[in-house]
Amino acid sequence: MPKVKPVVHALLLADQITVDQGKWNILGVFEYLWTFEFPTTLQPFFIFCAVSSLRGPTEIQVSIRADDADSDDLFHASQRASIDDPTAVYDLSFCVPRLTLPEPGPYTVTLHADGDFLLSRPFKLMQAERE
Repeated sequence: MPKVKPVVHALLLADQITVDQGKWNILGVFEYLWTFEFPTTLQPFFIFCAVSSLRGPTEIQVSIRADDADSDDLFHASQRASIDDPTAVYDLSFCVPRLTLPEPGPYTVTLHADGDFLLSRPFKLMQAERE
């Protein structure tokens, strides 16, 4: 039987994520960040993802890297998802600690399941000007 690729329903970057009474509260969704100086250390933020079509235990991995062909991961984390219903949507979040980014420009968040690519999304780190 061929392997079924998980379906991604959401991949978001946010300032804060909480779960209250089983409901996800995702606050401050962003795709741009502004800072005055480089390198810069960001405040902790979160990556939220929702996937379905999982069959059995699955390792969900996220990574962040600069949009440079030679760049290494600046952040990498994984969580084990175990779900028996392939129609169910599995929600999970990753906390990105105080991440230091070297320069302004595009960065990419990438989502994998058991090492197989699922989806990526860009975000930009911008140089802010002092008034």
